[in-house]
Amino acid sequence: MEEGLREKGTSVLAPMTKNLLMKYTFFSLCILAAVAVLAFGMAAVIMVVVSVVVALGSDYLIFLLSKRRFRRDGYSSAVCGMIVALSSSSGMLINTLW
Repeated sequence: MEEGLREKGTSVLAPMTKNLLMKYTFFSLCILAAVAVLAFGMAAVIMVVVSVVVALGSDYLIFLLSKRRFRRDGYSSAVCGMIVALSSSSGMLINTLW
């Protein structure tokens, strides 16, 4: 069996790993975020950036507090932040900003 295709701790042999799936999902959500920016303008940009930064920062903080080795893959946290940003109402944010 090819060792490069196996994810550690599993017996499943597949080229699609969790990290690769999260990377593809993040880039797919970036396309949706671009559409949201066209529809809502700067409010959508602010929401996406703040949500992704908070998700990545809280993930890093949890790893610091748990005293475990920090994993370098941040795509899972970034996907979580993108989902939060894209599922919230940008129209409400526009009304509060202006």
